[in-house]
Amino acid sequence: MKQSIGILDAELLFSKTRQPNLSCLKLSGYYKKQGAPVTLLEKAADVLHCKTVYLAKVFPETVVPKEILSLPHLRYGGSGFPASDAPRYLPALPDAIEHTMPDYHLYDTYIGHQIAQGARINTFKDYYDASIGRMTKDGAFHAHVKEFLDPSRKRIYLLDDNVFAYKGWQDVFSELAETKKAFQFRQGLDIRLLTDEKAAVLAKARYYGSYTFSFDRLEDRQAVADGLDLLRHYTNACARVFVPVGRPGQDVLATFQRIQLLMEHRALPFILRAPEYATSKERGMFINLGRWCNQPAIFKKKTFREFCELIGPDSAAMRYTQEYEREHPEIAKRYYDIRFETLSQSR
Repeated sequence: MKQSIGILDAELLFSKTRQPNLSCLKLSGYYKKQGAPVTLLEKAADVLHCKTVYLAKVFPETVVPKEILSLPHLRYGGSGFPASDAPRYLPALPDAIEHTMPDYHLYDTYIGHQIAQGARINTFKDYYDASIGRMTKDGAFHAHVKEFLDPSRKRIYLLDDNVFAYKGWQDVFSELAETKKAFQFRQGLDIRLLTDEKAAVLAKARYYGSYTFSFDRLEDRQAVADGLDLLRHYTNACARVFVPVGRPGQDVLATFQRIQLLMEHRALPFILRAPEYATSKERGMFINLGRWCNQPAIFKKKTFREFCELIGPDSAAMRYTQEYEREHPEIAKRYYDIRFETLSQSR
């Protein structure tokens, strides 16, 4: 007998992410309220055993087999797909689904299977620890926190794309404070919009983990530096800053320049590789930079050169590093040996 609704989390199935998909949680919550049986699909072949399948994808680089996307009973959507007018593509969830309580138990069976196979339960804390949702979207109000708040969960994870662009941002922080729960904005906050008032509120809030910002363009270096200095007036916490690479204006040189600025302001870079990185002639260096920066314990202690040497003299990492140094000796001389401990204490 075919099950009614199948939910396919593309990142879970095809790239092994460890974060729940909010659209999947909402779809499940909505259809369970309608009395429909809902199942999270753990294998690609399971799509054949459902009457209707909803597939959600967040990242463009996640590859979904074409034979799945072509299935007539499948509907798909999410930021990982380009805009499309294909009949089965959903550009957005209908309001009734978008504003339903997420089904926080959608992944329970999957987690149970993984633990039975030897996985550690702490690996899945994002699935069982937090309420997940958006209060703002595209600089406008989206939902009150009560719409997605499960009081039994320890924390709140917010997927707002730019909360400080919303004119009522103070109301967002007031609502969050009333829950008495720790919260975190999982997207990079726009540090260019930081003011004394915003920095003070952020520093006093019951915030969980690192303050996360984004440094997309080298042209914004002064605004980013000013924002980090402003934040430092209110907290000694070490900020984490997303550093996208691979698109125009985000080559290796621009990446090193952004990394150095962040070191000087005692902030930790986190490399995000855009899909375009895969076809770049600097692909190997982007991989090296990501491995270096995205391990804070190593990044704080090792220079880029020392990190590559640590991997091994015959490694692909060292080959990429040496090739780039031969082609760009001045860039290598300037940036291969910069050290977080030194630059972060120089100001």
